[in-house]
Amino acid sequence: MSGAKLAQAKLGKNGPLVDRLGYGTMGLSAFYGKPKPDNERFAFLDKLYATGSTFWDTADMYMDSEDLLGNWFKQNPGAREKLFLATKFANKMDADGNRSVDSSPEYCKQACDKSLKRLGVKQIDLYYAHRLDGKTPVEKTAEALGQLKKEGKVKYIGLSECSAESLRRACKVEHIDAIQMEYSPFSLDIESDQIGVLKAARELGVAIVCYSPIGRGMLGGTIRSPDDFEDGDFRKFAPRFSKENFPKNIKLVDHITKIAKKKNCTASQLTLAWILAQGDDFFPIPGTTSLERLDENLGSLKVELTKEEEQEIRKACEDAEPAGGRYPEGFAKALFADTPAFVEEIEKHNTIEDCWLVINDEVWDLSAFAPDHPGGGEIIYKHAGRDASTSYNGIHAQSVLSSNLDPSKFIGTLDKRSVTDEWSKPPPSTTPELKLHEKPPLETIINSQDFEDVAQRTVTKKTWAFYSSADTDCLTRDRNREFFGRMWFRPRLLRDVKKVNTSTTILGHAAGAPFFVSPAAMAKLVHPDGERAMARGCVPNRIPQGISSNASFPIEEIVSAVPKDKNHPFFFQLYVNKDRSKSEALLKHVRALGVDVCFATIDAPQAGKREADERVKADEGVAAPMSGAKASNDKKGGGMGRLMGGYIDPSFVWADMTWLRKHWPGKIVVKGVQSWQDAKMATDLGIHVLLSNHGGRNLDTSPPAIMTLLECQMNCPEIFSQIEVLVDGGIRRGSDILKCLCLGATAVGLGRPFLYATNYGQEGVEHLIEILKSELETAMALVGVTSIDQCQPGLLARLLHQIETLLTCTDT
Repeated sequence: MSGAKLAQAKLGKNGPLVDRLGYGTMGLSAFYGKPKPDNERFAFLDKLYATGSTFWDTADMYMDSEDLLGNWFKQNPGAREKLFLATKFANKMDADGNRSVDSSPEYCKQACDKSLKRLGVKQIDLYYAHRLDGKTPVEKTAEALGQLKKEGKVKYIGLSECSAESLRRACKVEHIDAIQMEYSPFSLDIESDQIGVLKAARELGVAIVCYSPIGRGMLGGTIRSPDDFEDGDFRKFAPRFSKENFPKNIKLVDHITKIAKKKNCTASQLTLAWILAQGDDFFPIPGTTSLERLDENLGSLKVELTKEEEQEIRKACEDAEPAGGRYPEGFAKALFADTPAFVEEIEKHNTIEDCWLVINDEVWDLSAFAPDHPGGGEIIYKHAGRDASTSYNGIHAQSVLSSNLDPSKFIGTLDKRSVTDEWSKPPPSTTPELKLHEKPPLETIINSQDFEDVAQRTVTKKTWAFYSSADTDCLTRDRNREFFGRMWFRPRLLRDVKKVNTSTTILGHAAGAPFFVSPAAMAKLVHPDGERAMARGCVPNRIPQGISSNASFPIEEIVSAVPKDKNHPFFFQLYVNKDRSKSEALLKHVRALGVDVCFATIDAPQAGKREADERVKADEGVAAPMSGAKASNDKKGGGMGRLMGGYIDPSFVWADMTWLRKHWPGKIVVKGVQSWQDAKMATDLGIHVLLSNHGGRNLDTSPPAIMTLLECQMNCPEIFSQIEVLVDGGIRRGSDILKCLCLGATAVGLGRPFLYATNYGQEGVEHLIEILKSELETAMALVGVTSIDQCQPGLLARLLHQIETLLTCTDT
């Protein structure tokens, strides 16, 4: 490349520096008469490259254009890397020459792969949807283009001949870097208030790439009659170049030529200079097959216009009345294309911050208007993401919307084909109440207790007995929860708590919040997908999942329920088997799956007497595939915890940690620590601890986990800087989580709440996580902290007082 570097500007707000004057390759291959021989076209590209021109534009519909460039790249190694290469998809032609438009995600991906192959490149710099098909929501097209970016197949994305509404909608999904629009003294449509494309592009930071800037060659000065076009030139069929309209349009050419002569330049140079003067966001891409014209076009970069000259040219353009359309009627339908709004997309915009409504089949964005609505915003928010026609028509005339809202707030027309019965239902007028023996809608669940109440009424008697039961009189189970209510915060106020961040790290794994799913047995009893539904529900907020040795599914089925690329954190809970070789094989298998945390349960050498579980007979077909434990019944009853725990080794002791370390190269957590002395012992061995009493299921009147945590703060506070201390037991609220964090816990586990939430499957798990996370964020803000590392004991009442309170207060 011997030519000087051409003037450049940034392509949109996020794009790279590219030539202000690009080159459109269409004429080399298609639509302007018979293409020249390959050797002449390659020579032209050699000259183009030598001038320093680096912004080249093509499309898959330009006959052999992509193949031509691909072959030229092969002949010129290293040239591709110096160019900014743009191409386009969506225009299709069948074997009979019939044209159609397809901007669907499926075709977008197919077309891109084909363009990459024809061009012989690994990546396209700028990939446009050449036209919108009027059927595919533009959000879907933008999403597909964005996916190509993620896959590294394209760098930047664009649309061509789209409407302002389509551009705005697309940018809500993926930022559009450039739009390619026809713009010349004959075609100033994008500037009009009615069309609004230029206004939208500048608001959104989108570049305007101008095709046909010389009026399809008319402003070049050599075309004086339709008879000047050779056979095969599509301009013969364009209304603007018809015998009737041509004489009317040539007047503007003559006017521009007259001004150009005063500037000692050609009409095409003056035209390109004027377009460049419209702003640094304008990038004309004239095409030509003539070396002489190429040099002439590049000469426009040296033409400087005064403000008066710019205004003179604009007046000439605005005074002219271009006769005839840009394209024949069939093609003109795709200009400034709108796409339908699908219900699937509309219902996503259902929040106060992002509020779309459908009114008489028109989709409007009322996010900014709703707070100022004379009747209050509530009636608008009530219909967010839905059809509000009935409510609206009872009060307003249709014209009220268009009269009072900026045109940019009009999203598009509803595609009635996408309407579903569920979406058509009117919004609820009252909040449904929970009814006996009926699982209520998930949206009626607002806290973890609601999940428990629903489970009690809707799961089988045996499932409820197994999950809810605890040892003998259930005192520890109940005090686990109750003792959190005996601790008091000491809020620190007048802090900036606008942004609260709950993210943290648990045992080396990034987590969206400082809690995890405690390992709990047999989740399939409450939902067919059991632990697999839990796993999928944990992914959106990246909540680690503990998997029990007595899980309903083999661990590989649970782990594989989440896509591998999510790298989601799982913890494995081990009951040491009396046959140590079985535990060794299981640990090896689990580690091979990528799990690197083992919870070694130490609080269950014997099963507690869970009387509610014993009273209800077990289904003897229930089995745990990893441990091999099976449900059964005997003279004592049908207690699943007792009968399925017979394989657990009661002789497992502290000295056996050496054996565990030998067979588990990952992190080890002892689960079930109930005294500060054992917590200290574990710390001395370099092992993490999970303070827990098994949900009160094994020894009634063993200490609540929060009390053990307090004792650790009182007697061995140094452990909190040496190991990670986890807590599990009675946690039901975000404020409970915060109290544990303030007392030094890294994170907390919840067992029963997640089992009860799984009653609703994956969606229930996701909903519970959102509830807990929201409650935690609120509690943090009201206490005066914005991140987990700011939690400290001073945010609670004095520790000694807490211990005394917990030990001496009586039940009421």
